Amino acid sequence: MKKEKNYFASANTGKNFVNYFNYINQESKKGFQYILKGGPGTGKSTLMKKVGQYFLDKDLDVEYFWCSSDTDSLDGVRIPEYNISVIDGTAPHSFDASFPSIKQKIVDLGEYIGDDVKHFEETIFDELEKKQIYFDIAYSYLNSALNIYQINKNVLKKNMPKNYIFNKINKLINKLNIKNNKNQGNDRKLFLKAFSNEGILNLENLNNFNSILETNFDIYECPILLENLVEKLNKLGYDTISFFNPIDPESRESIFIPKINIYIKNNYLINKKINNFNKLIEKNNYLINNLTQFAGENINNAKLHHKKVEEFYIKNMSFDGLNLITNNLIKRIENMANYK
Repeated sequence: MKKEKNYFASANTGKNFVNYFNYINQESKKGFQYILKGGPGTGKSTLMKKVGQYFLDKDLDVEYFWCSSDTDSLDGVRIPEYNISVIDGTAPHSFDASFPSIKQKIVDLGEYIGDDVKHFEETIFDELEKKQIYFDIAYSYLNSALNIYQINKNVLKKNMPKNYIFNKINKLINKLNIKNNKNQGNDRKLFLKAFSNEGILNLENLNNFNSILETNFDIYECPILLENLVEKLNKLGYDTISFFNPIDPESRESIFIPKINIYIKNNYLINKKINNFNKLIEKNNYLINNLTQFAGENINNAKLHHKKVEEFYIKNMSFDGLNLITNNLIKRIENMANYK
């Protein structure tokens, strides 16, 4: 039965815009990426949605990677069985592949943009400048939220009993009945949550994880424990997908272990070992919530200016040409899959 998974490969975070596009494809097997080039409104997201739907209709699994700044748009789509993806390669998503097993090809949608768009160049640049101003404001709020988040995290880390992490991880490993596979596993880095134009968006429930293991880590000890757990699982030969905190893109919030089909999420209970600091942490959490709300409002303002830019391109885009590119791309993917 066809299944779809929904992720973010990038996010607006406390460390500005962070993308994990290098982890869209699975590192441990050969794969291919088609990288779309073209301005806003040239149909990149429409193309990726059609590709995804085509392969869903063929009863294949499909992974969708949504745009965290505009939840109507896609950043990428991947067919896991073939390890082939189609991704948005325009700024700020630009990246260089770091895995030699993944080959790439550029697909240029710009060739179907009419020349009339040049008449609006000054207005487009003005809208893009306003968009960037709102993103800069949003990042200022998220930077402040990250600083406060790290205060709480450091307080908890300093108050952890000796061997606390080691003991908790061993209990989890035993509970999962993990065996040593002797091969090195790999970790994919993605997001399930993001600060979007609609506030914080959580894709967790859209993925229908069959087996869920709920833990009772404190919100600030969870990243430390999951980091060590992933390291141990990879050493034991298990691939993992780590989902990171949109405030701190280096802190894990949850993980998925494909081989045993288990998703580990956290209930985020307050750790009773640090009662002396609970009031401080509570106040800090209040500040973080307000700062992230202000960030979301400014991300929405940025989206409005982005939409205005899209309108100029949409009016000057040949969508017959876009359909031709889409159909040809689907044929290429099928041919590559058959060749494999």
